[in-house]
This record gives sequence, C-alpha cells and structure tokens, in this order.
Amino acid sequence: MDYPLAKLNEQKGRSRFKLEGTERAAETRFTRLEQYQLPVAVSRYDSMRLSWMEVRPKQGRKHQIRRHFKHFLNPLVGDSCYGCRHINKVAKTIWPDDFRLMLHASSLQFNHPITDQMMTLKADFSDKIVNILNSLELYKT
Repeated sequence: MDYPLAKLNEQKGRSRFKLEGTERAAETRFTRLEQYQLPVAVSRYDSMRLSWMEVRPKQGRKHQIRRHFKHFLNPLVGDSCYGCRHINKVAKTIWPDDFRLMLHASSLQFNHPITDQMMTLKADFSDKIVNILNSLELYKT
C-alpha cells in the first residue's frame, strides 16, 4: 500500500478531517498469512471474512497501519477509531473476554538515538490474541 497520509484534525467533539497540505509519504507492505470465514452474518453479508496479516510499515506515521487498512476497505478487528462497527459488534459477542484491537507489534527495530546502535525489541502475542487465533482454526479457508 502506497498512500500518503495527512495530519488529521482530532479535536474532541468534532468531526475528523484531513488538514490540507500536510500529506506525507506512507508505505505499508503486507502478506496475508491466513484467511478465515465464519458462518456469522455481519451487516449485509451472510458471513464474516477475516485475514491474519504480517504488516511492515516503511515510515511509521501515526496510525499508519490502521489508516491504510481502513482506506483499502479492510479495517482491523477491534479498532474503535478506524474500524468497522458491524464487525466489532459481532467480534465482541463471539469473543467477549478476549475482544481487543487485533494489532500487535511482534518486532520493532530502530537506531538508538544516542549510540546509533541498531536496537531490536520483540514481544510474544498476548493470551487474548492467542485465544482468538486458536478459535479461528476451525474456519480457515
């Protein structure tokens, strides 16, 4: 995905809109790892289709992954800001104890600001994500 992102007006109680002239390059690469289809109606569709993705943002703009996936009509499950309320409502009923934003940084790399040494941070999946992924195994397509 190569789609420039602009700063957004984010005043409380006001509609969110782009601030013209603030667009900056934003590139996100992704790979679909798994695809699922659950026999649950969502909005006007008779089933809920989900994908498990590996995502690599090139720049790291604010909410880059969330905004790119919304722009290309594939919002993240559990995203109350950029997501789909219909999918979130159904997901919350299916996984009431584990429902959350389904976004996880398993690895981050950056240069240390003082030493300029390459730093790598890694994190395991939370129990909630593992529980949801395990329950989706039955619905792989």
